[in-house]
Amino acid sequence: MTLINIKEKDNFCVDNKRVQIKFNLIPGKLIRLIGANGVGKSSFIQYLKLNQDSFFINKKVSYLDQQRLLPLNDVSLNDLKELLLKKRYEILKCIDVIEEETSFFSSKPIKELSGGQNQLVKIYLSLFLSGDVFILDEPFQFLDEKNQQKMLKIIGQLKSLNKEILIVEHHFDLKDIVDEKVELQSEKKWT
Repeated sequence: MTLINIKEKDNFCVDNKRVQIKFNLIPGKLIRLIGANGVGKSSFIQYLKLNQDSFFINKKVSYLDQQRLLPLNDVSLNDLKELLLKKRYEILKCIDVIEEETSFFSSKPIKELSGGQNQLVKIYLSLFLSGDVFILDEPFQFLDEKNQQKMLKIIGQLKSLNKEILIVEHHFDLKDIVDEKVELQSEKKWT
């Protein structure tokens, strides 16, 4: 279990408003981060990423971010797998769920991929690198219905492997698989 506790002294702000939040990531559970648009959910994910050594002591964290893989335009998924092989934490069987889907474009440069293919590459890399904790920022973005169902299956398998999972998702109904909702709210103006 991982305690996430952002206090006033941490000075995490969005639009000049302090944000405070406290919750536990629990093995085998999916925690959904909710809150009004613009409250800072994606900023919070980036804050966790930048400060992961403070929050995730002795744990490997795998992130699936919103941004496209633009800095990696000229490389392919196959190139990335080769580059990241030494950073791989463990081999997860649930990667098989999208392995076949990504095989059709795994040698193409990322700049030539559609939005959905780019999203599948990000999902694949998150699973490829693996970890104890999975932080998923809008994983269903750009996915067609078939791949949305595959993502649901992947999340179910991560839960069954007792991974700690935090998700931000605006457009996909997760009510059947979410174990707990945590609301991010801005507290007061920064002075």
